[in-house]
Amino acid sequence: MPSISIGKVSDTETSITISASWDASAGGDTVYFQKDGEGAYTQSVSGTSGYNTHTFSGLSPSTNYFFEVAILDNNLDSTNDSASYTTDSSFTPASMYLGYKNVDHDSADILYKYVANDDPDLDYIKAYKDGNYYTTYNVSNTSFHDSYYTMSGLNGSTTYTVKGEFYSTSGYEGSDSVTFTTDAEPPPPNYAPNTPTLVHPTNGETIDENDQVSFQMYSDDPEGDDVEHYFQLSSDSGFSNILDSGYTGWKNSGETESVVPTVSFTAGNTYYWRAYARDGNGNSSSYSSAESFYIGKVRPSNWSWYNPKVSGEEFNLSHSEWLGFLSKINDFREYKGLSRYSFTDVQSGGNFRALHFNEAVNKINDMNPPTSTPSTVNTGDDVLASYFATLRDSLNSIQ
Repeated sequence: MPSISIGKVSDTETSITISASWDASAGGDTVYFQKDGEGAYTQSVSGTSGYNTHTFSGLSPSTNYFFEVAILDNNLDSTNDSASYTTDSSFTPASMYLGYKNVDHDSADILYKYVANDDPDLDYIKAYKDGNYYTTYNVSNTSFHDSYYTMSGLNGSTTYTVKGEFYSTSGYEGSDSVTFTTDAEPPPPNYAPNTPTLVHPTNGETIDENDQVSFQMYSDDPEGDDVEHYFQLSSDSGFSNILDSGYTGWKNSGETESVVPTVSFTAGNTYYWRAYARDGNGNSSSYSSAESFYIGKVRPSNWSWYNPKVSGEEFNLSHSEWLGFLSKINDFREYKGLSRYSFTDVQSGGNFRALHFNEAVNKINDMNPPTSTPSTVNTGDDVLASYFATLRDSLNSIQ
C-alpha cells in the first residue's frame, strides 16, 4: 500500500500552501489536494516517492480550514492524510514612500523607498513626471530599497509632481508621489572683455621727439558691456620700471580710446607699453602683449650753400658759410646718435686747406650716406665747385 503525509509549507492572510510527501512501491500515479471536502486538485506523478505542493488562495484571514491529501498508485491502491490549518492574522503589506533633496534649477534627486514586509520583494519602479512616463528603475528583487535617482532636464521656478509605481515579480504593489518646486534659473554668466588690441603706437614704430605720444587701444566685450582700459608704460620689456600707468575711462565695447602719457620722453630711447580691459562687473582680461616704440630725433633740414657752387665755374666760400656747413654736419651726427665733432678752425681770410675739406668728408662718411661723398684731396690739389656740390648732396641724402 502507498503512504502519504500532509504538511503546511507557508501561509498568509489569504493563502495556505499544503505539501504531500508520499511513497508508492508500485509507482505513483496521482496526488490529490482538497480543502473542506470541496473538489480536489490533482497532480500526475511518477516514481516510487515524491514531494508535491499546492497553494490554496482566496482564503479569509485568521480562519481554520480542513485539508486532505491522497495518493493513488499504479495498482489503483490509495491512501490519504489530513490536517487543519489557520490562515495568518498578522500580514503586513509593503510600504512605499517618495521624497526629494538637492533641488536645483534644472534637476532634483528623488527618493524611492520600498519595504516589502509580507509582500513580495521589489523588482522595478516606474517613474512618472506630471503624469507622463519618465523612466524605469530596475532593482533586482530586493526586500528593502532606499535610493535616490536624479531627475534632470527640469525648468527653473517650476512645480513638478513625481509618481513612483512599485512592482514585484507578482505585479503591481502600490505607488506614492511627491511634489516640489525647482529653484529659479541662475543669471547668465558674464565674461571678461577680450584682450585689448593695441592700435598706436604700432610695435617697433619710431616717433619723432617733437611729436606727441598717444596710446590708442580697443577691446570687445562678449556681452557688449562698456569697457575701460588700464595701461602701463615702462622703460624695459619686463615692466620692472613703470614710468606711467592708469585707467583710461569708460568707452563702448569695441570703441577705440586714447590716452596721452604724462611723462617726458627722451629721444634715442625705446619704450614699452601694454594694457588690459575690464567691464563694469569687475571682469578683467589678461594683459596684451607688450609692444615697443622708439623716440627718434627730428631730422635736420637739408643744407644749401649760401653762394652757388656750379661745376666748371668759379665760386666763393665764405667763412660763415663753411662754419654753417660744419654745424649742419654735427646736427646730422646728433640725429644719427653720434657725438658732435670739433672741426679744425678756419680763420676768416685764411687759407682753406685739404685738412679742412677732408675732415668734412670723413665726418659725413661716419654716417654712411646713401649718396657718396667726394674723395679726400691731397695738399696742393684743387678743390672744385663740384666737390662742394657733392658734399651737399651726400649730407642731404642721410635719412
